[in-house]
Amino acid sequence: MAECEGKQLCYPSVKLTDYISLPADMQSENVLLFAQVGCSQTEETLMNKRSWGLAIVCIGIFMVIFFRITMRSVMVLDVCNEKIFDARLITANDFTVKIKVTKEMTDKFNESHAEHPEKENTNIQLYEKDLTREIEKQLQEKLREEDSKIVDVQFGFNNAKMLAFLE
Repeated sequence: MAECEGKQLCYPSVKLTDYISLPADMQSENVLLFAQVGCSQTEETLMNKRSWGLAIVCIGIFMVIFFRITMRSVMVLDVCNEKIFDARLITANDFTVKIKVTKEMTDKFNESHAEHPEKENTNIQLYEKDLTREIEKQLQEKLREEDSKIVDVQFGFNNAKMLAFLE
């Protein structure tokens, strides 16, 4: 192995006596012999390898920093977009109003429709139309806007406990 000392590439010669000197249990027909030889390199080669190693580490650190900055900006942008989307999104719950139908309201309705009964609509449909008209009128007076419109009116019967529980 002494012939490999100080060389970059070497094919050492192995003598048969080295093989024979091995114990009998390590001798076989299909023996692969591995030899580990210490490397010696010039200072110039070592500096070149160190420079490349340093460059690769710097690139890795730059990639990590760039990734963190990018992910943080995407996260901040996503939070901002979520807030903008939420502000633009108007749900029915944003404008839902609960009204308790009083006896006075029912009596007023009965008085106004007792004289002119309609055959096309049931009383509940007429009541819904009257209630819608009254709420729209009050909204227009208070908000001073002409485009206030009630989309839907739902009545709940015998479920006051359930509705109170859902609040």
